[in-house]
Amino acid sequence: MSPTTPVQQSLNAGHCPVHFSFLPTMEDDEGSTKLVSTRTRIQHQKTRKREKEQIRRNKTFPFLKLPREIRDNVYRHLFKRPTGIVPTTNYLKRRLRPGEIHPQDSRRAWLKYRDATAVQLYQQYGYQWDYQRQTGYNIETGLPTRDWKPDEVRVVWATMPTPDEHENIQRALKDPRSPYASFGGVKSFINKRHNGRIEIINEEDLQSPGLTGLKFLRSCSQVAREGPEILYGENKFVFNTAGVHSKYSLSEMPYRIPGIPNVEVLHPSTQQIMLSVNKIFDTACYHPKFIKYDPLIDFLRRIGKKNAAFLKNVKLEGTFKTYHSGRKHEKLGFSSILSIHTIILNKVYPGLKILTLNIRNGKDIDGEPGLAPFWDDDVDDLSGKDDMEKIDVIVGKIVKGLPTLRELKLGEYRMWTRLGSSSDDGTINDGWEQFVKERYVKRVKENVKISGRAKVRTGGDGGVFTTGNHCVGGNLNGR
Repeated sequence: MSPTTPVQQSLNAGHCPVHFSFLPTMEDDEGSTKLVSTRTRIQHQKTRKREKEQIRRNKTFPFLKLPREIRDNVYRHLFKRPTGIVPTTNYLKRRLRPGEIHPQDSRRAWLKYRDATAVQLYQQYGYQWDYQRQTGYNIETGLPTRDWKPDEVRVVWATMPTPDEHENIQRALKDPRSPYASFGGVKSFINKRHNGRIEIINEEDLQSPGLTGLKFLRSCSQVAREGPEILYGENKFVFNTAGVHSKYSLSEMPYRIPGIPNVEVLHPSTQQIMLSVNKIFDTACYHPKFIKYDPLIDFLRRIGKKNAAFLKNVKLEGTFKTYHSGRKHEKLGFSSILSIHTIILNKVYPGLKILTLNIRNGKDIDGEPGLAPFWDDDVDDLSGKDDMEKIDVIVGKIVKGLPTLRELKLGEYRMWTRLGSSSDDGTINDGWEQFVKERYVKRVKENVKISGRAKVRTGGDGGVFTTGNHCVGGNLNGR
């Protein structure tokens, strides 16, 4: 009879000694405990962990159980704001700890010593509100809140006068810059357009927080697909090109800029335009200065082509007259930039509905506000056209290049400036605005007419001619 070991004696007795309780055990499917090796126990733990992770992943996010209409309302509460969003570089500050201060930081990090505290100013890509932008290095004001604390946001919109308002308008025209009405926190102003048409510009200050709910887009893949439709599709995005580009920026790699031809070709082909547009979204390659620093193109590259297709409301700002005779470092004019932006808007924004063009006053060579006397693309005035005729031609090309546009706005709504004014303090002909509206209405009527026509489909031995819920002629056997 072979001797038995202490472990075998304990197992035969139905219990395990205390000094052997560290041995690895595992419960089987029936719930009984059995002695296993360490490798088997570790493999079993990994399998159970994978099963739990799979169950967690397959579990539906409770938010997705809500109807789509309610989810869209939640997205609007998180992402939609009543004023325009300006993607741009923000100037921020942070306090430096004693160990972070370096002798060269005074030049490299822009240190300011206040009450023996080192403050570092730094730049970060972000956004600002349209009518409350950050001015220079004034980092105390002009930026949206970073928490859910609401901030005062200015909202401006235009309406057509009612018949009852004509009498008040006639009195207010004596002083166009003063509000003719103010009630309920809304101030109304008069704007007289080029063709004599009168608009009422309304202004109101609302309480709105910043876009602090963007992290919610990372909760699950379905939210990441649905949220951008509200974030990019129902907000107004503003891009200011005034003073951004040098007049030499188009000479670097022109084949990479949409609409700019090569040296040997006068007009770029459709294939070349599509290649240059698609190359905009390539984050791994080198980009010329125009593509790298343009605010609209930079924003597209950051959000991607898929999210860019959701944009429906865009506002472009720039300066037409940027050339001073005999001065260096001249800037690229708004006319040259708009020709490139029109191609990009047509190729990337298939759902663009509203476009606003606003002329901003540039800055003089010394940084003081001022207007340049010449157009950068017509310094010698060889075209023989005045400023309004040149702008009219530019706007006409934009309208023809964006056939799906629903609404065109010329000039921004600002209470302290001349509304709809150009760089020479004239007024823009708003005939193109009416043309865009009439073209859109005509297209809608044609679509309704086409959709209302009878549909022809083949079934069985003959065709079925259907109009609404009625069948006219044909064989009714087919489905």
